Amino acid sequence: MGEIMSIIIENTALVVELIGVFIIIVSIAKVIYNFAKVGFNVGRLDKTSHLNRGLAFALEILLASEILKTLIAKDLRNLLELGALITIRIIMSVLIHWELTINEKHAKAKLKED
Repeated sequence: MGEIMSIIIENTALVVELIGVFIIIVSIAKVIYNFAKVGFNVGRLDKTSHLNRGLAFALEILLASEILKTLIAKDLRNLLELGALITIRIIMSVLIHWELTINEKHAKAKLKED
C-alpha cells in the first residue's frame, strides 16, 4: 500500500510541476506578445504585472509540488534538499508579491495624479 501511495504522490507532484512550468511559459509568451504589440518599445511595455503575477502563481503551484514530495522523502538528506527548495521558493514568492504590491500602489498613485 505504501508503494502505491508513493507512486501516486510522485506522479501527482510531477503533474503539478508541469502545470507550474506551463504557467511560466504562458506568462513569458504573454509578455513577449505584448512587447511585440507595442513595437518592441520598452517604454510602453507593462512587463512587470503580467510576468510577476504569472511567476507568483507558478511558484505557488511549484511549492505545492515540493510539499507533496516531502511526503515521500526517503532520508534526511532528501528532506533537507526539499526544505531548502521550499524555503527558496517561499522567499521568491514573497519578493514577487511585494514587488507587485509596490507596483500597484505606484500605479494607483499615478492615476490619482492624472
